[in-house]
Amino acid sequence: MKIEKTKLLKVFFLIFLIGISQGNALLQFVFIAIFGLIGIIFIKPTKLHFPFKNVFYWVLIIISIIPISFFLRDDFSFNYALNGLIITIMWILMLLCSSTLIKCIKSLNFEDVCKVIKWFFYINLIFIIVQYIGISIKYKSIIPFIDYMGSGDYLKGIFTNSSVNMIVSSFYLVFYIYLKDRKNALIALLVMLLTTYMSGIFLFICMTLFFAFLYLSFKAKIRLIFTVLIGVYAFSILSPNNIVYVKNNLTKKLFSDRDPARKIVSFEQTFNFITSSAKNFTFGAGGGKFSSRTAFMTSGDYVSWFPQERIYISEAFLNNHFTLWNSKLLSKPYKDGTANQPFSTYNKILGEYGFIGLLLLIVFYLYYPIKHYSQLTYGKLIFLAMLSYFILDYWFEYFTVIIFFELFIYLNITNIKANEIPKYQ
Repeated sequence: MKIEKTKLLKVFFLIFLIGISQGNALLQFVFIAIFGLIGIIFIKPTKLHFPFKNVFYWVLIIISIIPISFFLRDDFSFNYALNGLIITIMWILMLLCSSTLIKCIKSLNFEDVCKVIKWFFYINLIFIIVQYIGISIKYKSIIPFIDYMGSGDYLKGIFTNSSVNMIVSSFYLVFYIYLKDRKNALIALLVMLLTTYMSGIFLFICMTLFFAFLYLSFKAKIRLIFTVLIGVYAFSILSPNNIVYVKNNLTKKLFSDRDPARKIVSFEQTFNFITSSAKNFTFGAGGGKFSSRTAFMTSGDYVSWFPQERIYISEAFLNNHFTLWNSKLLSKPYKDGTANQPFSTYNKILGEYGFIGLLLLIVFYLYYPIKHYSQLTYGKLIFLAMLSYFILDYWFEYFTVIIFFELFIYLNITNIKANEIPKYQ
């Protein structure tokens, strides 16, 4: 009976990971709500949970929903309330995802979780192979990346886009390297590179070299640096335009006074906003009202399906990040790269929740990874990489990256707390 229950839970876990990863936003929200509630009600792990992480989610849910009741605000309207409701629902869905994930991890042993992780890995790989064949046919080339630098955008796997695929693949790469599973590590590396999500790849390389400097022996450092150089050289042959793109953004854009990277400008705007008053510094502009997927969505300029009659743009958003990313600006060629996107988890937390939000992120959400950091194995590099990936997008409103980050980190912590030496076949 216990074996059957374990099998059922593994199937549930796999379907859960697939459901939260697929690209249709509406279906994703519905799936999370249904499976999240099922997970909370029916999965009863005997091991201890991680309550500190949930405090982060609960407090932000409360902070996000409180402004909806401020009827005396000058800009209060149904659209204002809808904006606050959407960002609150986003946090609720993220809490459901996170809680269900942890319950699954705590109810299965390491080997069973590894099987689910591997099943998902190969399902995603099937999607990638089909997509690669598709772009090869489209561009009539076995290696389409040589002539068309945007080929990697099509390799999104099961995910919303190729950037999510790249980040999750980097987690898999670190995980399989630790388990000495060279075949799957190589596959994860290839998938990560083929997405050509250059900002993510660059950050991962930087964090890997930083990790090597801190923890690896001198010989291992040399081997890693040599491997990275060979990898960059090989990649420059397969996709030379993407290497040029990175060089241009690292040299011209980052230090340009005439046309600076708007990612940098967005951080400047966030800093100027939170230091403009004690209120902004402490509380920020409020959920969905400075820099977030919700803020862009309810602006009516980011997605085509949002009802025009329900548009809401706060003054703080209109005067800051909206000026960096809108349809008029994006009508110009080459204005949509990651370096030009104001999207960032740090912008979201600081701009919308202020210093309180930053404290919540550090003290509660990152509490367990920081507490167990010295004991982490594969989790060390994944943790460092995630801190850098926070620069790139509003990951808490896209769910998938955060869930896979929590999956690998809390799986590692669970092994540590149980004093287990992971075995893997």
